[in-house]
Amino acid sequence: SRPISDSSARIYYYTLKRTIDYYCDHNDVHINDRTFNVNAPASWSNVRNKRLSDEKVELLVKAMPIENQQFFRDFFFFLLQTACRRQEAIGAKFSEFSNDWFEIPASRNKTKKERRVPYFTDIAAMIERRRNQYPDAELLFPDQPTVKKIGLLMKIARGSDTGIVLHVFRHEAICRMVERTDWKEIDIMKITGHDRPDTFELR
Repeated sequence: SRPISDSSARIYYYTLKRTIDYYCDHNDVHINDRTFNVNAPASWSNVRNKRLSDEKVELLVKAMPIENQQFFRDFFFFLLQTACRRQEAIGAKFSEFSNDWFEIPASRNKTKKERRVPYFTDIAAMIERRRNQYPDAELLFPDQPTVKKIGLLMKIARGSDTGIVLHVFRHEAICRMVERTDWKEIDIMKITGHDRPDTFELR
């Protein structure tokens, strides 16, 4: 059989570990602490830091053209609060928000399944502000540039930091959900639209 790369082995290893940990936690099973005590390949520790601070996000906003700054400030905030993918956020409609839930239709979801994302007080205030600002709009972000222009502005604003792409906001949002809520990992997977444990990698 074809050998697998260190990075793929790392994903399989932590997926297995997470599955066993989950089973043990929910079935009162104890395993030897040395079961996963291995000498990991050096490349496993060579993981790009995907964390985003609020200060770094604001610097990115301020690097945008003035006429687009409010859109990006709200858009980035929305991504960090919901862990939505770009297409899910870009197409968000006011009618999809109700009772503290954002209902994402299957047509706009990568997995082609409907998804419900909880949102919090701060984002509810932003939604209401935008509703008042754009009373005749259907979309939450009617002031958005074209998708192509968003990509171009991101490239210009991030400068030499090529690690800042829109998907990094999703990584950061998921990390914040883990750190700031008491939600179980399986629940966060459902909220964020991860069908498989091997695609839900926090390390």
